[in-house]
Amino acid sequence: MMTTIRRAGLVPHTPGSEPANPLVGACAILALALLVSTYATLPGLTVFGHDEVHYYKDFTFKLSEDGRWLNYLLHDFLRSIPPGTWAVMLLVASWLLFFRLAVAAGFDTGYAALTTSTILLAYPFVEQSLWPATTIPAVVILLGAGILAERGVPHPFIYLLCGMLLFGTLQSFYFLVPLLFLGQFMTRQSTTTRRWSLLLGHMTWWVIGAVVGVFFMSFILLQMTGRFGVQPAAWRHTQPVRDLAGLLRNMVYVASAFYEQAAQLLRVSGADGRGFVAILALAALLRARTLFGLHPTLMVLAAVATGFFAFSIPLAPLIGSRNLVAMAAAFVLSIALLPGPSIAGLSVGALLLLAVSYGFSANGTALLARHKAETLYFYDKFRNLVPGQPDSYSAIALFGTISDGAQEARTFNQPSYMHAVAYALGAREYRDCRQEDSRCDGLTDGEPLATLPFSRGQLLFSVDSGNVAIIRYRE
Repeated sequence: MMTTIRRAGLVPHTPGSEPANPLVGACAILALALLVSTYATLPGLTVFGHDEVHYYKDFTFKLSEDGRWLNYLLHDFLRSIPPGTWAVMLLVASWLLFFRLAVAAGFDTGYAALTTSTILLAYPFVEQSLWPATTIPAVVILLGAGILAERGVPHPFIYLLCGMLLFGTLQSFYFLVPLLFLGQFMTRQSTTTRRWSLLLGHMTWWVIGAVVGVFFMSFILLQMTGRFGVQPAAWRHTQPVRDLAGLLRNMVYVASAFYEQAAQLLRVSGADGRGFVAILALAALLRARTLFGLHPTLMVLAAVATGFFAFSIPLAPLIGSRNLVAMAAAFVLSIALLPGPSIAGLSVGALLLLAVSYGFSANGTALLARHKAETLYFYDKFRNLVPGQPDSYSAIALFGTISDGAQEARTFNQPSYMHAVAYALGAREYRDCRQEDSRCDGLTDGEPLATLPFSRGQLLFSVDSGNVAIIRYRE
């Protein structure tokens, strides 16, 4: 059967079946170098994602708002390991996850490594990497699911298991699960009918797994919080469907979000360039006959790319880029598959993937550098203002906002961002007195012990009678 499939061009490469392609190997090495270069700053960041687990002693709010019951149970363990260590572990585990997936799909070692590095360079994953401790449970679950799939565990069980577990961590990672079975659509079914039947079975159980995951999460929340289902935070701007007009409104919103995100993915990767499109289209045209056998596979990739958007229709929340790791993975895998398994096809595919890696790398490097510069700026300001060690004070309290228009206003005025900076600084407790917080009642400024020019005014430091360090911004 494999000989027939190989001649039909349904699989890009079988490890060890053909001589190594030097160009593919060279591109894989270059992509890996780009990967290392892009993420070089990540483990050493002073401040990670604003609501990473290390910045919250109590994670109940995430349990209620996002339904992350598994992360809630693992909270103390996740906090016990430094975020920089989690960052390295996340990159290694994620690389192994996608590499095993690519090999299972039929790619040889070099092509699989190139594809994997390109996926991890995609900006949705780069953004998500700023929350390494939050993300690692989902990646470990997918790694385990991949092992089960390789050992022949029936796919209905895997979809159900992943639904129950992944909806307790990062829901968006559930939409990667069909990729674990990608090789089945190219290597196991000798007839078109059987491939379409397999596709229908997988899509059905994928949907069932999501529904089971939502209800399982909701029942756990009922036990833990007394409420059935999540209570989305206000910043997500949800629009629950209550009638037909609401359904149509949400469908239009989600379709628009998909168009915007797809356009951004093409732009950042460079895949919207005329040359790139022409080369990929020509490669696909030259193997149009054999691509017919890949229709179920391409439909799986299309479903993975759009799955999160379809799932978002009932509530239509704000759709951020870091929710779209599955979309980015499907995009990269499509580019890897379309040129075909011939030496020429693999060479073209390798060059296209390297070009995408370069575009992603430039964007990812700038993203991480910008995050580092912005957070380190405020971290250094607070560190230079506060005498001694921040943990020598019972708490750090912040007062004052910057007027609109100032460069620092967006970050400084955002409570969650300053929360992360304060705890990264080493604060025992942080109180943002610019919003309702009863712990701020009765706090009084003493004589300023230190001042520091900042934005359009200055930061003043004083200590309350209860040994609370007070930072006040005054214009």
